[in-house]
Amino acid sequence: MESLKFDEGYKEYMINDDPDRVIRINPSDLNMWQRCMDEMEKLGHVKDELQGNVKLLEDGTVDPTDENASIEWKKAEQGVKDCFNAIFNADVYDILFNDQSPFSPVKGGKLLFESVMNGLMPIIKKNMKAGVEASNKRIQKYTVGYTK
Repeated sequence: MESLKFDEGYKEYMINDDPDRVIRINPSDLNMWQRCMDEMEKLGHVKDELQGNVKLLEDGTVDPTDENASIEWKKAEQGVKDCFNAIFNADVYDILFNDQSPFSPVKGGKLLFESVMNGLMPIIKKNMKAGVEASNKRIQKYTVGYTK
């Protein structure tokens, strides 16, 4: 069988300088933006459902007497996993979160999944913008005589 080879736009990103944690995504995939918007809405619902379905103590920790908490927590984590894998159209969740809960608090009072998205969004925006600009420049070369 012969192999068809062409540039699909994929790039590799090492997570937090760890050579064992590398994701391979196409950051200029124009469909990614729509998937991101769709999935970010779902992430908000996952977070709200978790907060609504799990009893919390005054300090924000899970009430150890809440028998439902473990089930709800797993459902919420699976929801986040599904969202991240859908956004990037690849199995990136395990590499990004490295066996940590996406709801783990990190610097600045954010949750880990929010921190991950804050790190990825500038990369996506930059690559999409550069891709669109390069495409427009290339297309202009062929359409310059046909514009009014």
